[in-house]
Amino acid sequence: MDEPVFVVVDGVQPPSKIPGTFTLTIDNWDDYHFKTSYVLHFATADEVVEIGAVKVAKQGMEPKDPHTDLPNRFTALGDQYFSLGQDREYYAALEKLPNEIGHAALKTLRDVAQDPLIYERAQSEAVFETSLLRHVPELTVTNQFRRIISGKAQLTHYEFQYSMVPDTPIAPTLRLDFSVQPDRFPPTNVHVLIGANGVGKSKLLRDFVSTASGSLSSGTFSDQTSAAATNADELIFANVVHVAYSAFDKATSAPPESSHSPKIYIVGLTLKDSADLVDQFVTSLSVCMRGRRRERWLSAIATLSSADPLLADMHLDSLVTDSPTSPDSDARVVFAEMSSGHKIVVLTITRLVELVEERSLVLLDEPETHLHPPLLSALTRAISNLLLDRNGVAIVATHSPVVLQEVPRSCVWVVRRSGNDVRASRLPEESETFGESVSRLTSEVFGLDVNRTGYTKVLHDLLDENNGSAERVMEHLADQLGSEGQFVLSSLDYQRDNGSV
Repeated sequence: MDEPVFVVVDGVQPPSKIPGTFTLTIDNWDDYHFKTSYVLHFATADEVVEIGAVKVAKQGMEPKDPHTDLPNRFTALGDQYFSLGQDREYYAALEKLPNEIGHAALKTLRDVAQDPLIYERAQSEAVFETSLLRHVPELTVTNQFRRIISGKAQLTHYEFQYSMVPDTPIAPTLRLDFSVQPDRFPPTNVHVLIGANGVGKSKLLRDFVSTASGSLSSGTFSDQTSAAATNADELIFANVVHVAYSAFDKATSAPPESSHSPKIYIVGLTLKDSADLVDQFVTSLSVCMRGRRRERWLSAIATLSSADPLLADMHLDSLVTDSPTSPDSDARVVFAEMSSGHKIVVLTITRLVELVEERSLVLLDEPETHLHPPLLSALTRAISNLLLDRNGVAIVATHSPVVLQEVPRSCVWVVRRSGNDVRASRLPEESETFGESVSRLTSEVFGLDVNRTGYTKVLHDLLDENNGSAERVMEHLADQLGSEGQFVLSSLDYQRDNGSV
């Protein structure tokens, strides 16, 4: 096999059409003053194929240096160079090229995922951490990318356990098991914590963050994927994203990360004022406009818009252009004018599209707080689709049956508290949750008797006050009762007449 030929062009010139030629198109994206970005194409006999985004750097690069200095044409690079593809699709596309020319291309570009020695040398370079790894977790490089290069499955099954040693020696250790299976349906990428107010669901999510960062010694995450014990220095998660929007929660900040902990990201209204949220959205959106993230963002926005006509009327897909830079001013105006609920879902999904990779851990705290049920359901589905695509995992603390009906029973934990003793258990086998009705989930899973709560109790009390006369109850309500309420009232009246109430 001949050595692959590479040519370098600016963003104005088209990729080479000469069969067997790779083209690196310069992208002037700025990574904190480092410029290392390119888009790689390959010319076959029939077409020019886009391989994807790649970053190429060299030893000794400093911030504000010009774009990586590459020869205009080359078949080999010196030992001072190193590169990294920016998503799994890049490596999958190279893997599909004939005659192993994709592997030869990785060798020519001195790819750090392909060569562990190059990876080790690159780790001491500031440009590696700041630019090449800016949107790619190290675990993704050493696990998923290397797996694809070796011809193995892109997405793999994994399991992990969280355990918490209690404050009192008498109480049992809290253990929660989670399993993610890429080919399973219903999907197993979203797990749910339910429980009464005050049992500590939100605190448990914060403990997850602290444990993952290494700042909470009483909690432990352990990899349960294989029988072999996990090396303590190995990362279980590519990164951790904590999403919290409750105005009543304590402001959360990212805890300090140890050398063996994943990166921690905090998304939420408790962190930022309005201007900061706009900046966060615009910055994140600009990342999502590059490479395969663009398709994932558009897909997620379409899912959200299908559930909310007002969101659909904003035509957020119009923010996507072919320009290498994001439409900053348009995005700022659109986001600033959104309602708080729309800001929540759009910022959340945009940040997740930016950050989620295989084995990303996403923690969502009561997403129902500011959202109406259709939008909440759409957000849950959009997140599930994204996590399924990337093979990440989310743990959601919720009171909402709308969230619960989007996940199977095997992905639900019921959290209970007695004093300082926190325990968790699975739902009984007969309580399937995926696709179940909201009313049944409310009654059987959340333990609320709908016959004695809300408007049903009001109707029951009004019947008592009006001597069991449904007609007088309707007069009292001035006929302001919906069809479901009328059915309930008729049923209560019938039960009373037959002595069952």
